[in-house]
Amino acid sequence: MNPIEISLFVVSLILGYLIGTVNPGYIFGRLVKKVDLREVGTKNAGTSNTLKVLGIKYAVPTALYDIFKALLAVIITLLMGFDPYLAQFSGIMTIIGHIFPFYLNFRGGRGVASAIGMWLFYVGVYCSLDLAFLFMIIYFLLLATIFSFITRVFNLIPITSFSLMIVFVFIHYSEYLLVYNIWFTLIITLIIVFTVIDFFSEVEIKIDNESFTGHKWRIVLRFGTIIFLFFYEFFSLEVALIGMGLFAALFISLDFARLFREYRVDSDEQTGKKVDVLYREKEHKNFSSISVYIVAYIITLIVFPKNIAIIATTFLIFGDTFGKFFGLAFGKHKILDKTLEGSLAYLGVMLICGYLLYELLEINPIVLILGGISAPIIELLTLDMNDNFTVPIISGAIMVAASLFFI
Repeated sequence: MNPIEISLFVVSLILGYLIGTVNPGYIFGRLVKKVDLREVGTKNAGTSNTLKVLGIKYAVPTALYDIFKALLAVIITLLMGFDPYLAQFSGIMTIIGHIFPFYLNFRGGRGVASAIGMWLFYVGVYCSLDLAFLFMIIYFLLLATIFSFITRVFNLIPITSFSLMIVFVFIHYSEYLLVYNIWFTLIITLIIVFTVIDFFSEVEIKIDNESFTGHKWRIVLRFGTIIFLFFYEFFSLEVALIGMGLFAALFISLDFARLFREYRVDSDEQTGKKVDVLYREKEHKNFSSISVYIVAYIITLIVFPKNIAIIATTFLIFGDTFGKFFGLAFGKHKILDKTLEGSLAYLGVMLICGYLLYELLEINPIVLILGGISAPIIELLTLDMNDNFTVPIISGAIMVAASLFFI
């Protein structure tokens, strides 16, 4: 770059910053209600607080400007003759200007809307390479829509979809690592961090089900068993089976000891109710669900081809737990003996796992999708059987059958 180009580039950065400092939410607050949005509501001079304090009439123009001002700065820089790589920095400066406006003592909004504007710029960049990114956006937004419907909170759109976009970009556009990917990741991280904060500030998650909350060790144990899939992938099936066999021997032995002799049940000091930290009430005269889970895990690894076995057990590990969590926390619509929200969460988690497994394993996407869709349906329709057993076995069988047609 010659001195003139350097000077023009510096001007584009300053212009981007100045465009970013224009904060409609703050201006509307002062003009309409004579309030400083940084002192009321969520104390944030951004779109979300404008909606909360001033209403949708002022939130819409605020959102439109905050989103598109980054693109405006980029377009101006492009018209000045700079390439898209350099133009992106003027857009990034609008985010900085939004967060740190000089005339407001450097206290502005969080920059989420402006960051979404830069996300739109990167969408254009990656889509210009191929259409795969556009298809993945549709897939990710489907996921986000599912979880937003479950929780009635739209903050989950960037949380669920944008994080997967980072994975997709680094896998498929690795040659742009220093050019775009790092900046794209920083922008997405900014969006995710603040939307997570907003999510937990807006949503109170309360689960009263003692069967779920009183046995948290099972969740930890279930997630921990994913290590045996790594053993299978990086060592051998035998190594994975040895580890799972030791687990099975431990819990089945405890089941037999419990079934054939009396055992002590402690009382909760606050409620006086009888509690059992190891077994659920319905398991007192049956094998525990954790034993059934481990046996199903082992059978799945032995019976099915490696990739399908890994996929089916991944569905088993994550689906049931997240389905129950979202069902208990947000379930409002009953469907059979489950909730619609829990079943949709199960499906959403299967789609997330399916995408990650597609990137890691050599598997036909149609086979993977059929397996992911079948898992929550099996869990929903399994009325008299333990879904810890039916989900991996039946979904695995469906994927094997599908692989005969979609190689």
